[in-house]
This record gives sequence, C-alpha cells and structure tokens, in this order.
Amino acid sequence: MSWDYRGLYGSLLPRRDTRLDIGAHAEDVRCILDTAQVEKIHFVGWSMGVQVGLELYARYPDRIASLVLLSGTYGRPLRGVPVPFAELTLGPLIPRARLLGRLGSRLLRTISHSPLSYAAVRQLRIVAPDLDREHFYRMVRDFQHVDLDVYFELLDELGSHDAEKILPLISVPTLVLTGAKDVLTPPHLARRMAQAIVGSELFVIPEGTHYAPAEFPSLISQRLLTFFQRHFPKPPPPALRASFSQESAVI
Repeated sequence: MSWDYRGLYGSLLPRRDTRLDIGAHAEDVRCILDTAQVEKIHFVGWSMGVQVGLELYARYPDRIASLVLLSGTYGRPLRGVPVPFAELTLGPLIPRARLLGRLGSRLLRTISHSPLSYAAVRQLRIVAPDLDREHFYRMVRDFQHVDLDVYFELLDELGSHDAEKILPLISVPTLVLTGAKDVLTPPHLARRMAQAIVGSELFVIPEGTHYAPAEFPSLISQRLLTFFQRHFPKPPPPALRASFSQESAVI
C-alpha cells in the first residue's frame, strides 16, 4: 500500500493549520495500518520518506519488519548539501521561497512544455543522462498540481527533524540505497546511516542521482528482491505485496 503526504498530490489538507511535521506523517502511517488492520510492515521510503520511516520506527518499532532507505537522510537535509554553511544560508530562504508559490507554478508549466528543460537538467546532472524523456516530463506535469506553499512548509519541517539518535537503535534488516551522483542527499549521508545501523546493507548506484528510482527501476527492484529473499525467504502473503508511491510505501 502507499499514500500521498498531507497536502501533496492526492491528499488534501482538511485545514490550513494542519500539522506538517515528520511526526504527523509518521502518525498518518500508523492510522493507515490500523485502518487496514495490518500489524507489521516492510517500509520503503524515498527522499523525505526516509525520515518518515525512521520516525515511524522510533515510535512503533514493533510494527516494522524491515526498512529500505532510498536517496534520503536521517534528518536536517541541508547539512548534507555540498555548499558551505548550507544549513545557515539556505535554511532561512525556504520561508521566503513560499512567497514565490504562484510564480513557481507558472514556471513549472513553462518547464513542462519546454524541450530545453530536459536537456538542462541532464547537463546539470540533476538527473541521470539515461532518464527517459517522457518520464521526466510526466514527473514535472504531476508536480504542477502540488500546492507549493504546502511543499515549502514541508521542506521547512524537514530541516528541523533529526533522527540521528535513532540509527543505532534499529534492529530490523535495513537496506540503504543511494545514487553516487545525488547532490540533494549526497552518498556520504547514506554511508553514515549504514555505518550507524548495525548489520545494515549499503548499495550505491554508480550513475544514480536523487531520482534513481525513476532512472534505474530494474536495478533497484532486483536489489530489493535480493534483500527480501535473503532476510525473508518465504514470499509475503498477497495482502502485503508492495505498491510504491512517489515518496514512500509500506509492504
């Protein structure tokens, strides 16, 4: 099963004062599991989903069978950006960026129709050169419908969340994946997580960026299959088969 975060894509905000901190998203997972009457899960998180998964484990360790942490970090993402004093300089810009929400929406509409945008992001190595063109434009078109005010507030909340102390406490099978060319959550963050989580596995995708799931889906799927077969040789029952969203999923 999978879901969209509060205020993003298919999930609306019931009120503008709805909580958007990582703890609130972890509680959303618990509510989903309770409603579906699922006691234990395999959690797969990408990007922000890594922090949600770690927070969920911190709160409900008995409900987690395994963790797959993909292209993310354990908290305060700006610390990992390869820019001097990024947390001090970029962090204060996020609230100001929220004021540009409408402009950003118009810009996304322009990008989604411009053949130059695909070439530009490949040249800048934001995505891998082999990323399918149509997949790129589909991601941009989907993002057009995101409430950018909510999105920037989420980024602000991400910056204040830190799960580093949770890492040594994790005792379930854990797979950490990263792209070697990820500039948003650089590989050294994945290595730090893998070193801190006892018995975890680290897999680095040589040409992968932050968007490795879209760039190398077959490679990642095979690595996940190997991981689950090693730790859980019996196939999961049909009710627990995976369905992946853009950010995170539970199995």
